[in-house]
Amino acid sequence: MVRVPVILAKLASFILAVALLRAEGAHSNARWPQFRGPDGLGVAPDGMSLPVHFGPDKNVLWKTVLASGHSSPCIWDERIFLTAYDKQAQQVETLCLDRQKGQVLWRRSVPAKKTERLHQFNSPAVATPASDGERIYVYFGSLGLLCYDFQGNEQWRKPLPLPLTTFGTGSSPVVDSDLVLLNREFQPDPSLMAVCKRTGETVWKKPRKLGSLGGPVDGYATPVIWRHDGVEEVVLHGKLRQTAYDVKDGNERWSVTAASSACSTPVIGDGRLFIATHGFGTVEGEVKDFPSLSCF
Repeated sequence: MVRVPVILAKLASFILAVALLRAEGAHSNARWPQFRGPDGLGVAPDGMSLPVHFGPDKNVLWKTVLASGHSSPCIWDERIFLTAYDKQAQQVETLCLDRQKGQVLWRRSVPAKKTERLHQFNSPAVATPASDGERIYVYFGSLGLLCYDFQGNEQWRKPLPLPLTTFGTGSSPVVDSDLVLLNREFQPDPSLMAVCKRTGETVWKKPRKLGSLGGPVDGYATPVIWRHDGVEEVVLHGKLRQTAYDVKDGNERWSVTAASSACSTPVIGDGRLFIATHGFGTVEGEVKDFPSLSCF
């Protein structure tokens, strides 16, 4: 019998509460390496028994006070990675916590005296970290991409232009093989990019066309990796179009038009791709080489 984590983040009081309960047949290593977990599926491993009831005073082993932040926890074995924003100090932070005790093992801060324009409920620390088991990758709109090893030593940083957003950013980095993928669908440089996870050097970068249906034109979805029919694609939900790119070189493989505010990240299950939009339908003739096992 082993312990597995269930995470509850209380943003209003800046408390991270973690309930650790026993799970029959689960592996001792807990891994939730990116936004929505392994492959972005949002599905817990088979055999995991999770609590039905938990809260500030129930099924809690420890609580740790943290600065404000909207990132989901990234978990690799006995380490939990989070990001935060210290408004008083005007800096963004990457934190590593011990999963069993809640102790902050290390904290790395970077000045953020100028941040992107935000909605009142958003944060300069919104992207969920991603990990490959050796490094941790974080994104801040005010800075760009950062990479640390598990001891908190900075491996590289990739400065990126300050986003000209309406509500702030929302997309998180994703690790696939040797690449870190990041959607930056806002001015001044709307693009989907892939960088080398060891060096931070750009491997490929594809411009993104922003929407023009009125209202905000920014995109907030995190890219997902879709493996099907012997191919591996990066699927991205945009303002007016859902597009799949080849992981290796970023070349477009197919696209479909659908009206959307581009907030939701696609979901993959049972060989199908699901994308939530606020409008039905596609444009005749717009779909090119669309996979056979797909659903919108």
